[in-house]
Amino acid sequence: MRKDISIGLVVPRARDEVPPEGAKMYPDIKFIPRGVGVRGLTPEGYDPVWEGILPAAEWLAAQGVNAVMLMGTSLTFYSGYEAHQRLAEKVRSLTG
Repeated sequence: MRKDISIGLVVPRARDEVPPEGAKMYPDIKFIPRGVGVRGLTPEGYDPVWEGILPAAEWLAAQGVNAVMLMGTSLTFYSGYEAHQRLAEKVRSLTG
Protein backbone atom coordinates (compact mmCIF):
# COMPACT_ATOMS: atom_id res chain seq x y z
CA MET A 1 0.00 0.00 0.00
CA ARG A 2 1.22 3.50 -0.77
CA LYS A 3 2.41 5.42 2.23
CA ASP A 4 1.59 8.91 0.98
CA ILE A 5 -2.20 8.63 1.01
CA SER A 6 -4.32 11.04 3.00
CA ILE A 7 -8.04 10.66 3.50
CA GLY A 8 -10.35 13.39 4.71
CA LEU A 9 -13.07 12.22 7.06
CA VAL A 10 -16.30 14.14 7.54
CA VAL A 11 -17.08 12.84 11.02
CA PRO A 12 -20.41 13.30 12.75
CA ARG A 13 -18.90 14.20 16.10
CA ALA A 14 -18.43 17.74 17.31
CA ARG A 15 -14.66 17.31 17.56
CA ASP A 16 -12.16 16.73 14.77
CA GLU A 17 -11.15 13.22 15.82
CA VAL A 18 -10.15 10.18 13.79
CA PRO A 19 -12.11 7.11 14.89
CA PRO A 20 -9.59 4.91 16.75
CA GLU A 21 -10.11 1.90 14.51
CA GLY A 22 -8.97 3.86 11.44
CA ALA A 23 -5.44 4.35 12.68
CA LYS A 24 -5.28 0.77 13.95
CA MET A 25 -6.50 -0.78 10.71
CA TYR A 26 -4.59 1.56 8.38
CA PRO A 27 -1.49 2.81 10.22
CA ASP A 28 0.20 4.06 7.04
CA ILE A 29 -2.65 6.34 5.96
CA LYS A 30 -2.90 9.90 7.14
CA PHE A 31 -6.47 10.73 8.20
CA ILE A 32 -7.64 14.31 8.50
CA PRO A 33 -10.98 14.61 10.33
CA ARG A 34 -13.52 17.41 10.22
CA GLY A 35 -16.42 17.18 12.67
CA VAL A 36 -19.86 18.56 11.91
CA GLY A 37 -21.13 18.64 15.48
CA VAL A 38 -23.77 15.94 15.98
CA ARG A 39 -24.74 16.09 19.62
CA GLY A 40 -27.27 13.26 19.63
CA LEU A 41 -28.59 10.47 17.42
CA THR A 42 -31.99 12.10 17.13
CA PRO A 43 -33.69 14.47 14.69
CA GLU A 44 -32.71 17.31 17.04
CA GLY A 45 -29.09 16.16 16.85
CA TYR A 46 -29.01 15.67 13.08
CA ASP A 47 -31.04 18.54 11.66
CA PRO A 48 -28.75 21.40 12.74
CA VAL A 49 -25.59 19.82 11.29
CA TRP A 50 -26.85 18.61 7.89
CA GLU A 51 -25.85 21.90 6.24
CA GLY A 52 -22.35 21.61 7.70
CA ILE A 53 -21.47 18.46 5.75
CA LEU A 54 -20.67 20.18 2.44
CA PRO A 55 -18.47 22.90 3.97
CA ALA A 56 -16.60 20.22 5.94
CA ALA A 57 -16.01 18.20 2.75
CA GLU A 58 -14.90 21.32 0.90
CA TRP A 59 -12.47 22.22 3.71
CA LEU A 60 -11.00 18.71 3.58
CA ALA A 61 -10.56 18.87 -0.19
CA ALA A 62 -8.71 22.17 0.25
CA GLN A 63 -6.25 20.34 2.52
CA GLY A 64 -5.15 18.28 -0.48
CA VAL A 65 -6.48 14.90 0.62
CA ASN A 66 -6.64 12.03 -1.86
CA ALA A 67 -10.24 11.20 -0.97
CA VAL A 68 -13.09 12.46 1.19
CA MET A 69 -15.21 10.00 3.17
CA LEU A 70 -18.56 10.72 4.76
CA MET A 71 -18.69 8.96 8.11
CA GLY A 72 -21.83 8.24 10.10
CA THR A 73 -24.38 6.49 7.93
CA SER A 74 -27.16 7.22 10.40
CA LEU A 75 -26.58 10.93 9.69
CA THR A 76 -26.30 10.65 5.93
CA PHE A 77 -29.27 8.27 5.59
CA TYR A 78 -31.41 10.07 8.17
CA SER A 79 -33.39 11.92 5.52
CA GLY A 80 -33.78 8.85 3.31
CA TYR A 81 -31.95 7.19 0.47
CA GLU A 82 -32.64 9.90 -2.12
CA ALA A 83 -31.36 12.65 0.18
CA HIS A 84 -28.26 10.56 0.87
CA GLN A 85 -27.65 10.11 -2.87
CA ARG A 86 -28.05 13.85 -3.52
CA LEU A 87 -25.65 14.64 -0.67
CA ALA A 88 -23.06 12.14 -1.93
CA GLU A 89 -23.28 13.58 -5.44
CA LYS A 90 -22.86 17.14 -4.12
CA VAL A 91 -19.79 16.03 -2.12
CA ARG A 92 -18.33 14.33 -5.22
CA SER A 93 -18.98 17.39 -7.35
CA LEU A 94 -17.60 19.80 -4.77
CA THR A 95 -14.47 17.84 -3.90
CA GLY A 96 -13.59 16.17 -7.18
